[in-house]
Amino acid sequence: MDTASKAFPGLKSVYDECHRLYPNQDDPLQASTVQKFWQGGRDPLDYISMYRNPGDSQLNVPPHWHYVSYGLSDLHGDNRVHSRNTHDKGKSGFGFELTFRLKREDEESQPPVWPAKLMQQLAKYVFASGNPLWPGDHVSWHNALDNAESRITHMLMCADPQLRSIQTPFGLVEFVQVVGITMEELEAVQQWNGPSFLSLMRRYPQCGGEFLVTDMRRGETIFEFDVGVRDEVTQGITTDGSNLSGVSAKCNWLDNAWQFYSEEDLHYLTPTQKENLYRAQDWDLNSKDPEHIGTPLAEHSGCNYDHEPSMHANSSLRKRQTASVRLSASDSVIEDIANQNSNDPRSSLNDELRMSYESTHSNHSQHVQPIFGEIEEPLSTYDNIHIYLNLEASLIIPLALRGRLRHGRHFTFKSSQANMAITLVTPEVRGSFASSEFPYRSRGFWLHVCMPDDLIEEILKDFESLMGTDAMTLPKTLVWPQWHFALTIGY
Repeated sequence: MDTASKAFPGLKSVYDECHRLYPNQDDPLQASTVQKFWQGGRDPLDYISMYRNPGDSQLNVPPHWHYVSYGLSDLHGDNRVHSRNTHDKGKSGFGFELTFRLKREDEESQPPVWPAKLMQQLAKYVFASGNPLWPGDHVSWHNALDNAESRITHMLMCADPQLRSIQTPFGLVEFVQVVGITMEELEAVQQWNGPSFLSLMRRYPQCGGEFLVTDMRRGETIFEFDVGVRDEVTQGITTDGSNLSGVSAKCNWLDNAWQFYSEEDLHYLTPTQKENLYRAQDWDLNSKDPEHIGTPLAEHSGCNYDHEPSMHANSSLRKRQTASVRLSASDSVIEDIANQNSNDPRSSLNDELRMSYESTHSNHSQHVQPIFGEIEEPLSTYDNIHIYLNLEASLIIPLALRGRLRHGRHFTFKSSQANMAITLVTPEVRGSFASSEFPYRSRGFWLHVCMPDDLIEEILKDFESLMGTDAMTLPKTLVWPQWHFALTIGY
């Protein structure tokens, strides 16, 4: 890469920062794509360099392999991948490169290659959604990061402790480190916040010390080797609430849904009127799609509710397709993330990737700002609303209500492959176009739902019942008639 680094100033800037840290490793091992992304290849990262780091025993940092990506920032400056930044203080490309620190085993003389593949997957998400990853963000991966037998199945982002932010000829670049965590640790992060949990992890050699080195052989969670951490996390949740301000979701919504017609009303409708009613909601009466009907769920329990739909939304439904997204968001302010580019045919997004986003700068302003830029479509007001969420997003709802809305903050479910979002707010949240008087309002495909305290408590109670039995069949529809509100789980 030495020749390339001289030819491309952005690449040279990243290389020089790595060389500052590793002056004796001029020619590190690299994973390199045969066909570059800008040549039509599928992998966005041109290179991933792999350095040997000796660690620091005084900081509880073990010897490890240090991986650094090349390609999320603008390496070339000629618009072949990224639009060239023309502002002195702007960012280069997406404004960051990924890093990863993997504990080096005694028998290892060469770094494993799987972290490079993992970083490529994360880069594909960023390119597909147009949204960067920042410290405090987490990724629900639901699989051992190395595809082997390990409890390290999710990821949390932090600032790389050794690589500094750099000013390149094409803008600013930061280095964001991927940290492997367990399922139990992910749940704590979701209920509280990433930065605070990272501070706890840095105390322990098992978690990689100050540099947060990932150990794929770590068999215990932070709560198992220090039971007192649970109390600290619980206290933090009670005091701070959750900084998790949204997740990606397979999500959809309909207004004036059929669930709000009483049995008596439906009885008096003619067959033609019923058909027109269903068509108005874009339901497919004849669908037998097994992905939407009767999908068994053994891990989560359920209860019996009326109004179980026997059909699913078809392709003509105002299609807001699922994707994984991370919104750039402060604790209670959703920032503008307009101009997403998810139409690149080269983009290949892992459907199982579930990105979550949260604050790294808490300001508690309880103010919603546009997430789609200026929306010119008129404001629409609805009497009833029916929300559809995939299972994983649905299971976040109790967390969103307890950790966010009870604290007067908002929470958003968002798709990155369509300009569509559902934001839950309370009357205290400013900047929302929903209110106590008009609880269900939208502009374009951005729906705001204003939830009073009574509805929040009813939903929490019903979710507790739902999780208290042995099994449920998806999709499952819950209805709160008093508030003209319905939710389908497992959409």
